[in-house]
Amino acid sequence: MTNKERLATETVQVECAIESSDRWGMKLKSVRPPITVTLVAPASLAHSAGIAQGDVIVGVDGQSHEGPSLAYVQKALREGGPRALTLCRSALSVIARFLAPSFSPHVREAAATALGCVSSFYPPAQLLLIQCGTLPLLLPCLPPPSPPPLLLATADALTNAALNPLNHPTLSSSSLISHAVPLLRHDNEDIRWKAAQLLSLLLSGSLSLSPPPPPAQLFLDAGGRDALQACLSLSPATTVSGAMGRPGAREYAVSMLAELSVHCH
Repeated sequence: MTNKERLATETVQVECAIESSDRWGMKLKSVRPPITVTLVAPASLAHSAGIAQGDVIVGVDGQSHEGPSLAYVQKALREGGPRALTLCRSALSVIARFLAPSFSPHVREAAATALGCVSSFYPPAQLLLIQCGTLPLLLPCLPPPSPPPLLLATADALTNAALNPLNHPTLSSSSLISHAVPLLRHDNEDIRWKAAQLLSLLLSGSLSLSPPPPPAQLFLDAGGRDALQACLSLSPATTVSGAMGRPGAREYAVSMLAELSVHCH
């Protein structure tokens, strides 16, 4: 097993206590054990207890067996008194916690770089990157006030996630597209290239439909066409990525504008 595979599959066991309630502030999903936390509401009991999206519940009050059933967990959380949960947490989820704004830009950059490296050309990690709840932590790293190294590392991790088509519904329905469009105007060529690559992956196929589906309409509403024109004027005809045999920002922009000119009026 390579280090990349180990990081993508490694888990840590976490113990936490939560007061039982009819409103614990998290959504659970399970056909059979294990039980996955799919959503944690801010300022909820679950959030206060340290439970995170992507956590897997493997035990309640020290009882694990082969993993508790969903009905058992729901019943236990509704009964009176505090409950001790045993959680299994992905290593990627642990790394993603260092993306929080409370950490320095250098720490956040290191976390984004690690997520990008693990998910590079490794589809299981690309899927897990979104499943374990990193998207809400990555998005705040994209606005231009973030330093370029953090922007680039974040865009790289998100682009890797977009390489897996199974992630497209989640990525396209978030605010990612409107966050990425302004980066097409960034004065850093590498950032423009990553933004163009990311948008090209998310919009591929959707720009060929008329009327444009929601992802393409989001792109247009965010000023995507003008941003692509700006990207063209800022990007040299020959870029480093283009010289290496890969499309550069200019090539992505030309391709997307050509598709828009045919299908979106």
